[in-house]
Amino acid sequence: MNANTKIKVNDWVPTQIPTPKSLRMSADYHEQHFVKFPHVACFHSRAELYHAAINESKDRVPWFVPQPFRFQIGRTLYTPDCFVQEGTKKTIIEIKRGGRFDKPWRDDFEEYLRLNGFHFQVISNEELYEQEILAENWLTIIRVLVRGQHYDTEPTERRLIEEIIPVEGAYFGELLDRNIPANRHLRELSIFRLLHKGCLCCNLSERNLNFDSWVTPCI
Repeated sequence: MNANTKIKVNDWVPTQIPTPKSLRMSADYHEQHFVKFPHVACFHSRAELYHAAINESKDRVPWFVPQPFRFQIGRTLYTPDCFVQEGTKKTIIEIKRGGRFDKPWRDDFEEYLRLNGFHFQVISNEELYEQEILAENWLTIIRVLVRGQHYDTEPTERRLIEEIIPVEGAYFGELLDRNIPANRHLRELSIFRLLHKGCLCCNLSERNLNFDSWVTPCI
């Protein structure tokens, strides 16, 4: 590490750094509630939003924080795009067009992170846009989960598991009780919670979630 490159951070606890109004106005700015981040999450591009949605789909990611730190690197203030906890691995993420992050201090910064127990990763916008279907499906699921967070679905979840295990799978539309709207909402919420927990599986990468999506137990 170059001794001339001075790097510091005020706190190693990931905490979302507020987005200045000027950046909110100039960037492709998005706000979204998530399950794995307990506050309103702020993103400066759709690629950042998709990255968060994809992390919601990963069982090994219990939480993430957008805009998680403010580093001072020499005279430069730098806020990376996301912090992700995956198992025991702590990664600070930068999301860039083409995956290019050609900062003169990058090597020193990566070494500084490594010495403090963090990894650094640059992800391209294009890689995330290639997963648009997966991300949009999970944004749909997340919005239902957030709106329904006060509902008790444990009994419905147990019934769904009991229904689906003997037949080894069912179409999403079959699992909904379409005759009674209230029941349909509760069963949809329960299915989405089971998908989020990794108890049910569904191919969400190739086409939009619909009544013909095939749902199976993850066992």
